[in-house]
Amino acid sequence: LQVMHRVRQTYEAIPHFIAPAAFLFTANYCNSIALDRIGISLTYTSKCGIPLITVLLTVILDGMKALPSVPTLLSLIPIAAGIAAASWNHPTFEATGFAAALISCTAQAALNVSSKRVMTATKVTGPDAQRTMVAVALVITVAMSVINHVRHVNKEEPALEGERTKMIYMEKSPAPSSIQGPPPLWVSLAAVVSYHIEYVLSF
Repeated sequence: LQVMHRVRQTYEAIPHFIAPAAFLFTANYCNSIALDRIGISLTYTSKCGIPLITVLLTVILDGMKALPSVPTLLSLIPIAAGIAAASWNHPTFEATGFAAALISCTAQAALNVSSKRVMTATKVTGPDAQRTMVAVALVITVAMSVINHVRHVNKEEPALEGERTKMIYMEKSPAPSSIQGPPPLWVSLAAVVSYHIEYVLSF
């Protein structure tokens, strides 16, 4: 009975959380593209821009009255400078991958702002909001996966520019001492749990 009640709650909340769910999907989808093309270090360095974009979106939506204090604004300067310095002449920099990282960053900030506004308006709790957005994002993911499979079945894709960039970089780098291959199962499980906790605490 409790499960059916939550399913009904999720279904009723879906119309209110379509936009935040779309931002959730976009953030994770573009994040995956960025990780594949430019690697984890530059991708998550770009994610440091989320506070900056969150402030900009808040000012755009709520006006200058929502502008943070001067010390808060000044604290955003080193963030922007750090992202620029880390990205400049990075060995695995690639335009498409970096653009995907910035889109993911922007979508994450939009998710933060829009979801909080909807939660305030609908009085939906954090866990319920997260469950609703994940359900919608899952539907989008499945639909895109099916479309992508139909489009690319029995069709060879050309090598991605990001993959070529990484291969060139790896050829110039000394051979790693560790054994190449998929990560251990416990590492994958730890990553999934950590990612889930991140979003739970966010809401």
